[in-house]
Amino acid sequence: MRKKRHQRAVVDKKKRRRWETLHPEILASIFIRIAPHEMMKRVPFVCKSWNEVVLGPYCWQDIDVSVWCEIRSDNDPDKVDHVLEKLVQRTNHTARQLCTFDMGVRGFSAIANCGRCLISLVMPVGNINDEMVLKHIKPLPNLKYLDISYCFHITHKGIAAFGNNCKSLYDLKRCMPTVPFEEHSSPDDDSEAKAIADTMPNLRWLQLCAGKFGKPGLFEILAKCKLLTHLDIYESWNVDLNDAEFKGITEKLRMFLY
Repeated sequence: MRKKRHQRAVVDKKKRRRWETLHPEILASIFIRIAPHEMMKRVPFVCKSWNEVVLGPYCWQDIDVSVWCEIRSDNDPDKVDHVLEKLVQRTNHTARQLCTFDMGVRGFSAIANCGRCLISLVMPVGNINDEMVLKHIKPLPNLKYLDISYCFHITHKGIAAFGNNCKSLYDLKRCMPTVPFEEHSSPDDDSEAKAIADTMPNLRWLQLCAGKFGKPGLFEILAKCKLLTHLDIYESWNVDLNDAEFKGITEKLRMFLY
């Protein structure tokens, strides 16, 4: 009887998974399912090897701190930049994706140094302007998705800088706050639309909700972005949707929202 119990104990011990001996990349693939702020609070204290994985690059190649940005109790943008700098450093500047709110110049400078590794950059409500973009932007040859919605201090100059440094970009989101048609009074401004048309010819998806562009700016996008299949210009009131010429061009799109 004792012998059977001993054999069973040995078998159970062999079956027990030794999590601390797993390869860091495998552990990281598990840890990234946890929200970043929760992962930092709990995982490092389980064992030494888990702490090393969390401190290493594998957990942070896809950085999403958007939830933390929303639930944090203060509105200090410097804290967001500080966190982003630390996380990008942990990846050894190999981050592939970044999603954040309220990013400032320090955070943008850090992520811009990821170069060819960066594939997706989601930074709505960013605290950066044209001057900061022009100063810190570097070639991001593999960036495919960019979201600069509600970045009120970025104009056509900053957009052109992104286009000139992100040659693989095929999905751009640039939405601004919507206003009812009755309250709409802003004049046409085609500068951003022209910057997109001139510097982002490979776009497939484009969201320009509540844009100030008119017919000339939109026509320029449709003429120069020949690969465009999906276009969203919801509540862009300066465009006359009853224009027959306009309808003829947009019929070529796979999806058109307005």
